[in-house]
Amino acid sequence: MKMTEKNDAEMLAEYDRFFYRSSLVSMFWAVIQARKKRKTPFRMRQLSDALNIDKSIVSRWFSNSPNWTANTVADIANALNLELRVSVYDRQDGKIYTAAGEQEQAQTTTNQVKREAPITSSESSSIRVV
Repeated sequence: MKMTEKNDAEMLAEYDRFFYRSSLVSMFWAVIQARKKRKTPFRMRQLSDALNIDKSIVSRWFSNSPNWTANTVADIANALNLELRVSVYDRQDGKIYTAAGEQEQAQTTTNQVKREAPITSSESSSIRVV
């Protein structure tokens, strides 16, 4: 029984890591795509130059699931002239926290995932998009 619980916890952790990585990539990609439509289109070369890295590295980031450090995320946001806003959602009581403390509950978006309990192999319905 304990082995199943451990596997379920590992599956949940793996899902969370993938979800957060892909959310960050999608968020930055949405900004880049919007900026490509401007009068003076944004080029990936601008991002690689601002980060002082090879353009091929930037291309790989957006074609795979990169394992960015917090420093890399902050560097990309700065290179794109973005302000990052971070919050966490308490799955047990539904409260939202930021560095300033507990926040008023905002309307839930379709991108937020609510889980009542850890995912088990027989309970894939415990993940609901709300």
